[in-house]
Amino acid sequence: MDDTSKLRFEDKGQLLSEIFNTKINNDRDRVRAKVLKSGKRSFDFDEDESLIKAGFQQQYGIDLDRDSLSWERFTTMLDGLNEDTQFKKVVRFRLAKVSDDMDADTQTYLKQMKLIYGLKQAHTNGDGKLTPDELSIELANLDMPHKALRMKELREQGKI
Repeated sequence: MDDTSKLRFEDKGQLLSEIFNTKINNDRDRVRAKVLKSGKRSFDFDEDESLIKAGFQQQYGIDLDRDSLSWERFTTMLDGLNEDTQFKKVVRFRLAKVSDDMDADTQTYLKQMKLIYGLKQAHTNGDGKLTPDELSIELANLDMPHKALRMKELREQGKI
């Protein structure tokens, strides 16, 4: 049936539930959520829209602005993007752990990449404030008067 306007309210609810459970929150997504139960997101459909579109164009020759895919096919192809796409590189930076056994240059590089490519929600300690590493990177290229001004701005914004 293509016209849902003739369905009873209860049937519309059941249809919506069925679509959600089979197409959006499917078994693969539930398993993925359990495995990644830390809650750390590696990507966001809205924030990473241009990276996802570029990845599909690069790897599959698909223009997501012009070509339509089912949700299931889209998510399968998204999972299949290779490591050469910028989307996968950015996700790798977000998931990389900075550890003490890394040399200082590698630690600094990863911290910078996490700051540049981090999701908006990930740029804080969860309380809206910048982490010490993010603050130091934010102020790194400023001279003393400009550091003071930037610190004042960040305090006023509640970020430090």
